[in-house]
Amino acid sequence: METPPCYAYNYRESDGLCQLVLKGKSDLVEDNGFTSYVQSTPVYKYPECRLTEKGREYIGKVSKTKSGKECLRWDIQPYGTPDDFLKEVMYSNHFFNLDTLSQKNYCRNPSGRERPWCFVRGDA
Repeated sequence: METPPCYAYNYRESDGLCQLVLKGKSDLVEDNGFTSYVQSTPVYKYPECRLTEKGREYIGKVSKTKSGKECLRWDIQPYGTPDDFLKEVMYSNHFFNLDTLSQKNYCRNPSGRERPWCFVRGDA
């Protein structure tokens, strides 16, 4: 695989605007409402829908369980670190982009469970 020309991007949550940071042609800018993200491994385009049974690649915007409960944000770690997360890996490193903030309250499968899941208030 050829080395990609971009390794990072700026994202502004207020309007969903992304700016690719091209090697030698632009900079990370944590300004004007943008937050900067850097990728440390090759990134592939991940789909809105699941491609595999477990859905490790899923980055869609579903934020409710099958039963209709609203998902909680990943970045607040509402119940601590799940038992099935690797102990030697930081909590945030289980997620794409190596952060939890951009995952918001969307269903994800950071630990390889049966399918994408999320934290909910009370019993799940």
